[in-house]
Amino acid sequence: MVAALADAAVNQMAAYALTYTAGVHGSISGSTTQLVLPGGNGSAVTAVADDGYHFVNWSDASTSNPRTDMSVTGNISVTANFAVTSSGGHGCHGCYINPSVPTSGFKMSINGGAFTTSNRNVFLGFNAGNDVKKMAISMTGDFTDASQENHVASKQWDLCSKLGRAIKNLTCSDGIYKI
Repeated sequence: MVAALADAAVNQMAAYALTYTAGVHGSISGSTTQLVLPGGNGSAVTAVADDGYHFVNWSDASTSNPRTDMSVTGNISVTANFAVTSSGGHGCHGCYINPSVPTSGFKMSINGGAFTTSNRNVFLGFNAGNDVKKMAISMTGDFTDASQENHVASKQWDLCSKLGRAIKNLTCSDGIYKI
């Protein structure tokens, strides 16, 4: 029994320490301190940014997130770096900035303002500000069938399509369709 304890103590000393910390405006999900035998793999950790911030990189310049250190050959101690997501209009990549509301408000029209149509193919018109870059169109209301696309002032739309027009039904039932 004494020999088994001694072997465990030797292995414990040969292990490398992996330490993950979060910088200001974030946290770490996963085991922040890990012991790994030489050549072994650590467990995945994820840098989680606070609201209004995004993950930038680890202090060793790695941008992997989540991060799993593989084939470990020494102690690793890194800190996750975060930055504010709002750039004040200076080109923040991946940021969402509310667009300016046009004086007449955001509007969509169907067939130039028609209230009804007997055609499954309609012409959609969009009133949005000049700073609107992307849009999504949905037939479900919860946007589960929509995909983001570049904003255009108008486009043709099939009322009986699904998944952002990827699937077109051969038949189209009479009824009320909401876009």
